[in-house]
Amino acid sequence: MALGAGSTLVAHSAPRWEQVVSSGPGHYYIDPASIAKDGDRRTFDSALDYRQPKTSAAGKSYQSVATQFQVNCRMKMARIVHMTYYSGSMLAGSVVERQGMLQDWMEVDASSPVHRLMRYAC
Repeated sequence: MALGAGSTLVAHSAPRWEQVVSSGPGHYYIDPASIAKDGDRRTFDSALDYRQPKTSAAGKSYQSVATQFQVNCRMKMARIVHMTYYSGSMLAGSVVERQGMLQDWMEVDASSPVHRLMRYAC
């Protein structure tokens, strides 16, 4: 449970991941229940499940990443709010690394998996 507005307890269900795209590196998913709307903006949770394990800059192995995105549907721009890397597939296993990084807005390439996630959310 998490504290919501007005300090009331809000129960959150487990994410219900829907696969949006499968590409060379792996499978990209979105949790439809996580999509929050604010005008032209959407904030949502996504998961990337790699086909093969990857190695972080710190030399640690991970196989999946949870990412919270913010997108501007009208401007077709996105930014990453934070990322969490997991040792196992589909966000299982131990947390390998966390990065909180509200990035600058970037244009989304129409051929990228992020574009497909953005289209889903918008």
